[in-house]
Amino acid sequence: MLLLLGLALQPASAAPNPPFGSYLLSCKNPRVQGLIGGNGANLVANCRTNDGRYVISMLPIDCDGDIANINGQLRCLTLTPTNKPPFGSYQLSCNGIYMTGPILHASCLNRNGRAWDTTLNVLNCKGDIANNNGQLTCQGATVQLPAGSYQQSCNGAYMTGPILRAKCRDQSGRMVQAELNVLGCRQDIANMNGYLTCQGPGYGSIIVFSGIGWQGQSRTIQYAIPDLSAIGFSNVIQSIAIAQGTWEFCTAPYFSGRCEKLNRGAGNLNKMGLANQISSIRPLR
Repeated sequence: MLLLLGLALQPASAAPNPPFGSYLLSCKNPRVQGLIGGNGANLVANCRTNDGRYVISMLPIDCDGDIANINGQLRCLTLTPTNKPPFGSYQLSCNGIYMTGPILHASCLNRNGRAWDTTLNVLNCKGDIANNNGQLTCQGATVQLPAGSYQQSCNGAYMTGPILRAKCRDQSGRMVQAELNVLGCRQDIANMNGYLTCQGPGYGSIIVFSGIGWQGQSRTIQYAIPDLSAIGFSNVIQSIAIAQGTWEFCTAPYFSGRCEKLNRGAGNLNKMGLANQISSIRPLR
């Protein structure tokens, strides 16, 4: 009896955080539940179906690829890369390397010796992954640039996975670096004051800054990040630039705590009481 009582009084170990994956775009309340006997665990979440309902779905967490929501059901897309970063020449001049689903993240040196935070979707990269002046690039078959009116006021455009990057002219005439995830964009890709935007359905990107007035360190975000500490940017954001879409910003990891929806930039989050408070971010469809 004393032994059983001692076991009952032992503190429960903290449950692991839910894994990254594209399911976070359309599922809520993700949690990890251990199996009886302690052999393995399941990911459990409430996932949206094609008709807008939310249903409970479950999947073993030993998925080597992206975890996706397919009509309300969690699925392991095993054709995506594992969470182990792929080999490539980029490793000679990049550090801070890690994966979230098929997205490779790294901090890479440019020609001036400055480190840049950069990402690349490596899903379809068959050649070397290289550091091109601070940007991760796939040195494989040439990727055709998407058409769009942005070509009238942008130059130096190139693709890294689904990401279109170019230098675009803003209203003051300066050429500024811009990027856009063109996945799903079926209409014109335009330059809006130095930002690449999809003028129709598609997935865009935002830039978050550690300083007021879009100053300080920055990160470009193009997909759901349930815990900003994974990219070293939790509770430091003071201003936001939004080129496209509606995004949700939450004060706690995994889209909990206080959450606010924004579809336009904010130069000073103090006015909303969100400065240095944001811990998770996701786009809303």
